[in-house]
Amino acid sequence: MDIADPALVEMFDRQSAAFFLAARDRPWADVRVDDDVIWGTTGLPLANFNGATRARFTEATADDRIETVLRRFRDEKIPMVWWVGPTATPADLADRLVAHGLAREEAAPGMAVSLDGWSPPVPRDGITTELVRDDASFHVAMEIMFDGFEMPRAILPAFEERYADFCIGQRAIQRVFLARLNRRPVATSLGFVLDGVVGIYNVATLPDARRAGAGMAVTVAAMADAQARGARSAILESSPMARPMYERIGFRQVCEVTVLSGAFDD
Repeated sequence: MDIADPALVEMFDRQSAAFFLAARDRPWADVRVDDDVIWGTTGLPLANFNGATRARFTEATADDRIETVLRRFRDEKIPMVWWVGPTATPADLADRLVAHGLAREEAAPGMAVSLDGWSPPVPRDGITTELVRDDASFHVAMEIMFDGFEMPRAILPAFEERYADFCIGQRAIQRVFLARLNRRPVATSLGFVLDGVVGIYNVATLPDARRAGAGMAVTVAAMADAQARGARSAILESSPMARPMYERIGFRQVCEVTVLSGAFDD
């Protein structure tokens, strides 16, 4: 698939929506699938696990619909984020969300690479990668993710209770990978394949192991696994720090994704 293909660009919005859609039958989730937006909560006090995405508002309806969605989060003081991807409408949606009280974070480059003919680079000496297959290794990977993203460890047990079977066991729809540096677990990633495109998420490395090649290795592991299962392209959203690493793997920017946050703790 050409990385400039509009269908691939749209996948950034489809993948973010799939996060909520995958949880909607779980008792701990409250997910609303409206004609013009997908939004919901997971019961976790983490902004990235509550929010809204794939908005398809019109100029006439946007402000009223934004308030309808935000009211729940404000009233219940639930931290949340709103993902404004490349196909969100109207074009000034991010500006409207700021006017409704959300804080704009830095726009992230949406990056893509074709997996047709792609070959994974050889990892650096001392680095190995593995697919997470059981509860014990999933726990190790989630500890790394929480530490890498500086999320509160107190929430980790509830997070694992909700999401372990998304990634291991018969109900798994995603795959988690672990990288070791001289046998020590130091990095993790998640791959989610949707219609032949793998989205790479949650790439995290322990602070004292960064710039040793583990982040690249665990990203490559998710890509190679998806390629072996028939995926034709890979996408991800990059931080400024990680962008040069992703470009060395072959990723190129195809769009921007803007994330806006609401704390609602006043």
